[in-house]
Amino acid sequence: MKLKNYLVGGLFVIFSMGLSSCSSDLDLALSVAEKETATKLGVGEIENISVLEGVNGKVLKFEDLSSYNKNLEIINKMTHSERLEFYESIGFESIEYLLIKADLELDNIFSVGSLEEFNSEYSAFKKKHSDLFLFNSLEKDDRSPYSKIVHLEKEFFANKNGSFYIGDSLVQVEQHKSFVERYKLLTRGSSTEAMPANHAWSHISERKVGVYSTLNEDGAVYMRFTAQKKYIFGWKRYSTMYNLDITLRGGDGTPFEYYKYGVYSSKEGQLLEIRTGELSGNSTMHFGRVGFREVPFNPWYSCTGTMAIWSRGVPYSNKGKARVDMKIGHNVI
Repeated sequence: MKLKNYLVGGLFVIFSMGLSSCSSDLDLALSVAEKETATKLGVGEIENISVLEGVNGKVLKFEDLSSYNKNLEIINKMTHSERLEFYESIGFESIEYLLIKADLELDNIFSVGSLEEFNSEYSAFKKKHSDLFLFNSLEKDDRSPYSKIVHLEKEFFANKNGSFYIGDSLVQVEQHKSFVERYKLLTRGSSTEAMPANHAWSHISERKVGVYSTLNEDGAVYMRFTAQKKYIFGWKRYSTMYNLDITLRGGDGTPFEYYKYGVYSSKEGQLLEIRTGELSGNSTMHFGRVGFREVPFNPWYSCTGTMAIWSRGVPYSNKGKARVDMKIGHNVI
């Protein structure tokens, strides 16, 4: 069965000729998109969360793992502007918040009138953010900052030191040590096939588009959509409409559940056609989850499949392709 999937303001809206229940899902999604304010969505629903003043700045504390997972779902539904309002309403700067603000800062630097002025302001920008973010050491004209955090969803709640609390337990998130390490991790898989794993991208003369996936310790799959445009002073992020064709399945036939809609792939995988509305050049989505599979002495999740990405600025004929090939042991937060 072939499904069509639309992202509208960060919400999944799934159409399928064979699933009559999807009409109510669509009505619900449109109702949320049109009527919910950032205050209601961000502050009114988030609960059992505290902002603590630590020795190295503010840090979030969740009452328990259930609270963390619930709030993760809520913040995942927000747009960038809604998340900014939420973070500011509680006086907390997450890694994602700081990255959004850095991109806005870079937009202003790109508006200067001369190369000399740009070089001066960009040098100061890069120095200011070099301890917190990574910069592309492989393409010097790529001006964008990149997060160091390995698992995408942890950017929502980690502070600048990469930490938060669940109950009384400190969670210290895994981080990349360099841009080269990050790039290699995104493009390598668990097998020796030639096609890249978990990171599809296309690079044409004045546009870049990409998508990459991560699998967390609870079997949840997150996708990051990225886009850049070449300007006179180099490459920076810009908003666009993304297109993604993807098939996903759990390891050894374990089903894959697309986020919130209870639609499971078959063992062979189903093709989804994702067509988004206007999204930023650095947008993270909760895509779904795989079922848990237990093998002797090593409980783990795994996810395989294929994906292809293009966009409004990158034609289908130049689409980027990749395998999906992820697995993780179920033993840490």
